[in-house]
Amino acid sequence: NKTPHHSAHQHFQINNAEYEAADHIGLELDFIYQLSSQAITLSLEQSNLLKDNLVAQLNFIRQHLLSFINPFSNNVKLHALTDFYKNLAMFCEAFIQFDVEELEKFINQLN
Repeated sequence: NKTPHHSAHQHFQINNAEYEAADHIGLELDFIYQLSSQAITLSLEQSNLLKDNLVAQLNFIRQHLLSFINPFSNNVKLHALTDFYKNLAMFCEAFIQFDVEELEKFINQLN
């Protein structure tokens, strides 16, 4: 039993038996990974599909990940018992911001 996750046009589905909620950060990051994997396989001959994929990534990050990554990261930094998780939270937050900037640049180059 599978349910669509985020965008039917992206064909990303999660199993209903998953232990995590559909908005769990692990699933959110996996969705971005799946979109990135698709983007890599698209050639310049398919630039419209590539641009659609990159725009979908950017929109997803803006609408989902950016809506909670700062409070999530701050909460992990406050409550994590080890530096590993504190640093991982800081890295994740910084990488998402970096990814937005890079996606914007790349999309602008395709215009």
